[in-house]
Amino acid sequence: TLEYGESFKDEGAKAALVGKWHLKNGKELEVSAQGAVDEKKLGEYTLTYSAETFGKEAQITRNVKVVDTKKPSLKLEGEEKITLTEGQEYKEPGFTAKDNYDGDLAKEVKTEGKVDTKKAGTYKLSYSVKDSSGNEVSATREVVVKKKAVYRPTGSAGVTDKVTVI
Repeated sequence: TLEYGESFKDEGAKAALVGKWHLKNGKELEVSAQGAVDEKKLGEYTLTYSAETFGKEAQITRNVKVVDTKKPSLKLEGEEKITLTEGQEYKEPGFTAKDNYDGDLAKEVKTEGKVDTKKAGTYKLSYSVKDSSGNEVSATREVVVKKKAVYRPTGSAGVTDKVTVI
């Protein structure tokens, strides 16, 4: 198994003719190889090694699977925690999503949650993205909507000397 983008080094194969008329360790034979591995393309590849002597041939195969097990990256732009005041408009700062195999996945990001800036509270927005190999990553942004401060004059002639939050 080979991770997408990693280099594949073919270790080859060895063959030897052994028997009572040959050296104890056998006579090394020439081995030919067929097949190739494309490290930049997911899939299964078969390499076949062959050796021949006295009209007889022996073969062995090596199966190499190129896989993508790395999660994409998902980066929130702006802050992970945003504080607003009631009535203030929420503008999504955005995000980026990239994958080692699929490239730019920003258009594939799914966002869940909603911010109601008319009502004080804490809102969670969830972002997730999955690449074509099924590797998934997620992130969360918290948006806090605080009550709007209301000022009431308590002094004479409209002079404010106390602030009351309603």
